[in-house]
Amino acid sequence: ARTLPNNKQPLVIQFKRMPRTRTANFIHSPRTIIMDTYKISNVGTKAKEKTGDPFIFTRESPTAYFSFLNASKHTFDYARPPPIYMKLEDINEKRNFSREWINGEFKLEKNGELRVINEDIKERQSGVLKEVFKNMANTLLEGKNITGLSLPVRIFEPRSHMERMLDDFHYFPFYMQRAVASKDAVERLALIMSAVVSGLHHCLSQMKPFNPLLGETFTGQIDAKTSIYLEHINHHPPITAYLIIGDGWKLHGKWLYNAELGPMRTKTFNEGWSTLVFDDGDTYKFNQPAFVLKGLVIGTRTFKVVGSLIAFNEAKGIKGVLKFGEKKKGFMGSMLGSKKNDVVVGQVYKYDAGVHDEALQEKGWLKMLEKLQSTSDAKDVLGKLSGNWLVELKLNDKTLWNIDANAGDYTQHAFGDNPLPSDCRFREDIVWLSFGNEKYAQEWKTALEVQQREDRANRNKNRGTQ
Repeated sequence: ARTLPNNKQPLVIQFKRMPRTRTANFIHSPRTIIMDTYKISNVGTKAKEKTGDPFIFTRESPTAYFSFLNASKHTFDYARPPPIYMKLEDINEKRNFSREWINGEFKLEKNGELRVINEDIKERQSGVLKEVFKNMANTLLEGKNITGLSLPVRIFEPRSHMERMLDDFHYFPFYMQRAVASKDAVERLALIMSAVVSGLHHCLSQMKPFNPLLGETFTGQIDAKTSIYLEHINHHPPITAYLIIGDGWKLHGKWLYNAELGPMRTKTFNEGWSTLVFDDGDTYKFNQPAFVLKGLVIGTRTFKVVGSLIAFNEAKGIKGVLKFGEKKKGFMGSMLGSKKNDVVVGQVYKYDAGVHDEALQEKGWLKMLEKLQSTSDAKDVLGKLSGNWLVELKLNDKTLWNIDANAGDYTQHAFGDNPLPSDCRFREDIVWLSFGNEKYAQEWKTALEVQQREDRANRNKNRGTQ
């Protein structure tokens, strides 16, 4: 249920099932618009009246058409005006993932870590913790609750976390087309792992995404045959459910966003298996590796991929394990235990079901993955995996992915042209930051976070009642 502006011309959305298509009527008195010819993505992209600012939608109500803010409890706020919505061609602007872009943002260190060399990003994010602690102290001195504190938007990029998660899936249509055509389980497993590894260099953004709001959605596509549906279904802990439907395959699961925070480094990872089902019933599960950031507070800012990528087919008893960060070759490497963090190594093998199932029962996501990646359940090795997550992946001597050779084989995901009103593209904090107005973005971010806490308190209060 969405709260719409409480004005004299309420906007009502009606969805009804129609033969072979879905039609939505916009009833915005006194006219009716058929959504098959007037897409929801076109709504609100122009100001409702003259506001003195081309990016402000209206000064007559606290929100535009779609908002998580309860408009009935607010009036227009000059510090927090509702923005016009972004046009589809603007939010679907192509981004750069080339090797040249990577080299311009990072320097590859000898140990295989990526050192951030973008001075603008480092400057924007410097002093954030100092600022947060200062605001916390001032808030406590004023006798207020510190739960209302909000991170400064200058460290954010104008994207929702759940939408940014799709960056790792840009190569999936390319590799799944080949996996669908193959009937060999080992080849399919290797292609699935290639689809994950090939997209990792698309996940290098050093700006923080916005935490999804409860009920927030995303509807879009990767290519013409691959549709995406996301919904943020739980706020504490944060969980997003996803469904990606391709040509001959489906991918579904839940992302539970998690992190291990420390004074010197931050490790981020997603708990939960992705389940990939081909139309012939063949089913695979896989995880995503973790990321480690260093130097967020002091020291050199670096980034690396850690842990392992594990994929398996329980019906056929085969598994692939790919470990990130392998010891350097040679005597000194073995003596010092030093690692080359960009190197990947692993194998595909037949596994012992008993040992595998026992590892799955391990409590704690990271502890479970640690057991599964030990390959103690290996029976027969079917192939060797090797490479570098920034350059290429091989199965034995066959190259599965190469950043240069396959540079044209990915498709950037895109927002759809007829989304739900709860789509993340309509979030006012994200929209204002996209327009470059950090002041309004900060005000909206704080307001939406307060609304989230109020909604949660009401749910807890009314739990057990209708």
